[in-house]
Amino acid sequence: MRHLRSWFPNGVAAFVVLLSLRGSTPAQETSDPWSHVRREHLDSFKIEFANTFDGLQLVQTPLLTYSNPVRSSELQGEVYLWTVARRPAFVAAVWTVQLPDGQPGRRLSHEWHSLTNENISVETPLTPRWEAGEPGVTWHDVPEAPAPARAAPLRLVQMRQLAARFTAEIESEGESELRLLPQPIFRYQQDGDHTTDGGLFAFSMGTDPEVLLWIESVSGESGPPRFRCAAVHFARLPVTVRCDNEVIEAFDLAEQRLATGRHHLWFGVEEVAEEPPIRPQVNFLEAGQ
Repeated sequence: MRHLRSWFPNGVAAFVVLLSLRGSTPAQETSDPWSHVRREHLDSFKIEFANTFDGLQLVQTPLLTYSNPVRSSELQGEVYLWTVARRPAFVAAVWTVQLPDGQPGRRLSHEWHSLTNENISVETPLTPRWEAGEPGVTWHDVPEAPAPARAAPLRLVQMRQLAARFTAEIESEGESELRLLPQPIFRYQQDGDHTTDGGLFAFSMGTDPEVLLWIESVSGESGPPRFRCAAVHFARLPVTVRCDNEVIEAFDLAEQRLATGRHHLWFGVEEVAEEPPIRPQVNFLEAGQ
């Protein structure tokens, strides 16, 4: 088998974060050998920030391992998150799908989205440089939201109740309303002068996330603590997100292979013709990485 090649630039910019996170710790077996191909591609990402932005961390365990039988019975993928001080900063998905006409092998694709106000750029060995050039999300106050509770468990209850007020519809030939997963796929809390507590929720087709809903409680000098929200387009097709039937965000059809913009999508990054061998699945928590 031809593995995805390792790639390192000749020079490293001042604010480059190189994500080389492979391990060799024995772990559980996986029935999906393509998960290693997807992980190798993810590990090849080179992420840069225009300004000093230390502390970018990859959450080693994927937020979601998903499939989408609506689109293909052979589609498998993972969603990964990078954080700064535990707060979401960048999200990416890598997936494989069976080649057409019963050909052996898989087509590898990826998608990512900035979640930060910092100007972020990404390169991979197989795709040219991409730069966001704009803030990653647009924030909205959640209409008629209660004041955030003082206790973190109660704030989680509030966030779940708020998320249930949202709907997401995708322009698709089949059923258009996406399914809200009942629990956040990521939860975080920042302690400091002003506590920030938040969670990422997902609207999915099958288990494939098409929209992320970010809800967080914030407080600052400008006013009392409050809940705010942002929707993240994580699909190619147009999607409309509503809260209590009022439109919060309406996303157009996403263009592929753009060099700029907060959302990047590339179908068919590479076609891998040979089946990879089944290898142990690294348990990154046990590896301590």
